[in-house]
Amino acid sequence: MLQIAICDDDPEMRRQLYQYTLRLTHKQADQVRIVTFSRGEELLANMPEGLDILLLDIDLGDENGVEVARRIRQENEDVNIVFITNLPQYAVQGYKVRAFGYLLKPLAYEDFKLELHELFRRLEDVNSSQIMLKSGQDLVHLSLREIYFIETQGRHLLAHTARGSFEVGQSLGQLEKRLSPHGFLRCHTAYLVNAAHIQSLSGTEFIMATGEHIPVSKHRRGKCLQELNRYWGEAI
Repeated sequence: MLQIAICDDDPEMRRQLYQYTLRLTHKQADQVRIVTFSRGEELLANMPEGLDILLLDIDLGDENGVEVARRIRQENEDVNIVFITNLPQYAVQGYKVRAFGYLLKPLAYEDFKLELHELFRRLEDVNSSQIMLKSGQDLVHLSLREIYFIETQGRHLLAHTARGSFEVGQSLGQLEKRLSPHGFLRCHTAYLVNAAHIQSLSGTEFIMATGEHIPVSKHRRGKCLQELNRYWGEAI
């Protein structure tokens, strides 16, 4: 089930976004759930479990949509946020909360369709991307989304995941070749990081959504920024 939430304080814009979403997903209507909210506080109090996509107005009357998104990110690092805004300069704030993108008002259906199709494609890639890792005598089957980062510890690798940490038999170079096409960044000789879980870049460290600080070496920093620019979008 694909879950989509719309949050906009303008009833007409809320209706338009709802109609656009229905139109775009009509072929799989029985597999899509759409919910609407008029205020950020209402959304925060009633966040659907397992929400996939959030269409969020930046200017919610007396509320700030970026602040609402920041509070959402404290609890949910996976939901894909698309900001709706009148002013394009506000959209650059989206990188702070890892927004997927933004749409400008007045909103044309073709622009909406292009943005959402790209988002649907990414969701399909994330959901279908899986890897089998050898851990000791066992094989561990993981979705790539579950992996936070992989680090070198002595002669071994440790994969930190949503299911715990696993010692891995492959080399970091081998895993980099397999995972770099899926948003993993080699930010340091000893670290391979999943961009989906990066909260921010602070100096020479990635701050992860899980709270860890991952070092970024000076000679890899430029390439990592380029990769993040492609992953997060032009907002960075």
